[in-house]
Amino acid sequence: AKAAIDAIKTDAQLTAEEARDWQSVTIDDQIKINFLLNEADHKNMQSVTITYVNQEMEVEKTVIVDINELSKYGEFYKVPAEVAPAQIGDTITVIILEADGSTTELSTSIAAYCNALIKGDYSAEVKELAKATLEYGQAASNAFNYGNTEIADITGLDRDSVADAVTVKNDGTGAVRGASFVALTQPEFRFYTSGIDEAAAVAYNNAGVSAVYADGTEELLTAQFVKKEDGSILIEVKGVSAENMDKTIIVTVDGLGTIEFNGYLFAKALSVSNNAAYRDLGAALYNYSLAAQTLFNS
Repeated sequence: AKAAIDAIKTDAQLTAEEARDWQSVTIDDQIKINFLLNEADHKNMQSVTITYVNQEMEVEKTVIVDINELSKYGEFYKVPAEVAPAQIGDTITVIILEADGSTTELSTSIAAYCNALIKGDYSAEVKELAKATLEYGQAASNAFNYGNTEIADITGLDRDSVADAVTVKNDGTGAVRGASFVALTQPEFRFYTSGIDEAAAVAYNNAGVSAVYADGTEELLTAQFVKKEDGSILIEVKGVSAENMDKTIIVTVDGLGTIEFNGYLFAKALSVSNNAAYRDLGAALYNYSLAAQTLFNS
């Protein structure tokens, strides 16, 4: 199913038969737009730039791609553009500058792609994931007031409010004082600490911080202590796919203790928030995860 979705192209997209360059969109545990650039046509490309434009809010973000780090997909250079849920309506354009000064531009958006899936001749499971993706994007945009602020994490989840989602064992001198959720297409989870300074955090990272699924699911998860601009020290867990949000995850800090949490229960904590936008986001996150699980585990 993943391979089939990755290969789907809408009428608005270029195909390999119509032009040498083409586009695909991957909607699995992380939404990406993949721009495929034919190697033969771009032997002398000088730079690749990706722009994200929110037309309604007139917000533009530009990313410069290191052409020396582009991966290959057969005879094509693959330029992936990762998209946060709130950005699914943004127009995303890749601009290729050639040695002779000429440029090539390709544009699309996740929302247009999802709508094409919903209207097209695809399975009910694919359509449900497309609908859930649109709803998750809208809910994230509302929760973060996208266009006026950067995509940020929800820090309003103190330890008590996520008591069902998080279990801390043997935390000793380093207590977990709160948790937050970052609304990406591959969600991130953060655990704010107290009693741990920067030197201790570095020492713990060097000694070993790990995250695994309790049931032994083989999927790469990462966990590490990081220091934010405001000086807070937190444990950041990445790599949790939407389809595995229902699984218990165990974070182990050697010499300190463990944190156990469940992504679905984070969604539940959001869904009972006093903030209406957070409630909608929690419900949308759950539906998005369930749709991914239904499609990719079937």
